[in-house]
Amino acid sequence: MRALPVFAIFLFLLVGMALADTGPKPTAAINVYYNGDQISGNFSAVMLHCTNSTYSYRNPPPHLNISEYDSGKGCYWTYASFAWGGQCTDSRCGFSYSIPTEFKLAVYLPSLGRVFITNATTRTSFDSEYTAYLSSSGSAVISENTPFPAPLPLLYLFFSFIVALVATLFIELPVAFVFLKISKLKTKILLYVLLANLISLPIVWGAVIFFIGDFVLALAFAELFAMLFEGYFIHFTNKRLITLKKSLLMSLMMNISSLVAGGILLLVLM
Repeated sequence: MRALPVFAIFLFLLVGMALADTGPKPTAAINVYYNGDQISGNFSAVMLHCTNSTYSYRNPPPHLNISEYDSGKGCYWTYASFAWGGQCTDSRCGFSYSIPTEFKLAVYLPSLGRVFITNATTRTSFDSEYTAYLSSSGSAVISENTPFPAPLPLLYLFFSFIVALVATLFIELPVAFVFLKISKLKTKILLYVLLANLISLPIVWGAVIFFIGDFVLALAFAELFAMLFEGYFIHFTNKRLITLKKSLLMSLMMNISSLVAGGILLLVLM
């Protein structure tokens, strides 16, 4: 029994590894009605986003493998595979992780054997609420009814940041230590690795949370910025101890290690 709290903390830190670079995730709660009535039992739904590629990182649920070309936008409405959720019960659906800034909702009702696809709507709040009305005629309309823009609670944001920071350092400091030992460089550089993360992580989170909604774009920005900033910062503060080339190489290895560790956990969770 004594091992349970330790295991819980370890698992929480592991989850933080997957979220460390891209920050807390938005949520969307959707109430779905058919002909004005609540839907009893279980049904499934997915979010569709408009993209130039029909490729999906994950296979969509049965009956919801959708790819519709939008001539007006010049893109395909396809399964947003990083919008986690869609296991709906008694008219209620929930999504989280990487919710597109603009999406359609596709709903499959097993009792009818039919798929409904709504109009496009946008996400304007970190935690949003929507209502979707399905009709026997085949039409489907979704609208946002978030009571007011819901900012991310500061306490939750601060706590998530601390967990993400600890998880990132848990991976990257040992990698940096091994690199410095193999390269026969002074380990006092580890202090500047710590400082680099303390500076870069808040910048990445701020950009991702408030400006970037697409998962792949957010991840690419986070990793590229972290690698370049940390590499240059470590060299700039230790010019006599480490060359820019080695500093960038060490930063690359650190960030690849945290990305791979987070990616493995991400696949397990998915």
